[in-house]
Amino acid sequence: MNDEKHIAERFFERLLRLRGYDDFEHEEGRPGARKKPDYRVTFDGVDAYFEVKCFDEGEPPRAGAFTFDPIKPVRAKIDEARPQFREFTDSPCVLVLLNPSGKLVFIHEHDQIYGAMFGDPAWQIPFDPATGRFGELSGTVFTKGGKMAYSRDSGPKDVRNTTFSAILSLYIRRDPGEPPPEPETVEKIGAFVFHNPFARVPLPDSFFRGPWDRVFGRLPNDPTQIGPLYVGENVPFESAGQSTR
Repeated sequence: MNDEKHIAERFFERLLRLRGYDDFEHEEGRPGARKKPDYRVTFDGVDAYFEVKCFDEGEPPRAGAFTFDPIKPVRAKIDEARPQFREFTDSPCVLVLLNPSGKLVFIHEHDQIYGAMFGDPAWQIPFDPATGRFGELSGTVFTKGGKMAYSRDSGPKDVRNTTFSAILSLYIRRDPGEPPPEPETVEKIGAFVFHNPFARVPLPDSFFRGPWDRVFGRLPNDPTQIGPLYVGENVPFESAGQSTR
C-alpha cells in the first residue's frame, strides 16, 4: 500500500497519527463531488481537506553563482492544488508541501510562504525628502503577484482566493550524521502552518499544536501583522512578524 503513495503522503500520514488525528481518509472526497483531495481529516467534528504536493522535480542545488526565484515554485503548487478544492469551499482546505530533495524553495520561512500568498516581499524604509535621509527599516510589506491577495502598482489589495485556509509545510528534523528518516517511523516531524487571514473557512486553531509544530497567522494584538501564534517546544529557531499590508 505504501508503494502506491508518494513519500510526501506517507510523511503526512505519520504526522497525522503522531498528533492523534486518526480519523482520516485517503482520496475519499465526499458524496457527489467529482474531485477528491488527497486527504479528508476529521477532528473535533470538523472535516478538513488536504492536498499534498512535493518539490521533487529536477536536480539538487548546484555550486556557483546564479539567480533563482524561490517563491515562484510555491505559487505553482498553489495553482496545481486549486482545482481540487473547488467543490469544498464550505470546509477548511489546506495545501501541504514537502521539499525532500533540497530544491531552492524555503517552505519553512514565513516571509516566503506569505510572499507566495500575498505578493513579493519588500522592505519598507521611510524617506524624508526635506532632509534627504532614510529612516529606520519599518518592516516587510507584500507587493505584487500574490495568489491569495493581489496588489497592483498602487491601491489596496484585492482578495482573490478565500478557499485556501492555510499552507502547511512538513518539517522533518534531521541532525548531522543521522540517516534519512523513514516516513512510517520518523518521530521528529512537525507542521509549519501558515494561515490565510482571508480564508472563507479558517482551519481551526486547535489543529497542529505538537512539539515540532509552528503556526503563523494574524497577531491578536495587531491584526495588520503576521507572526507566530504557536511555537512547539522543540522548534529550533525564531522569526519576527510580517506586515500584511
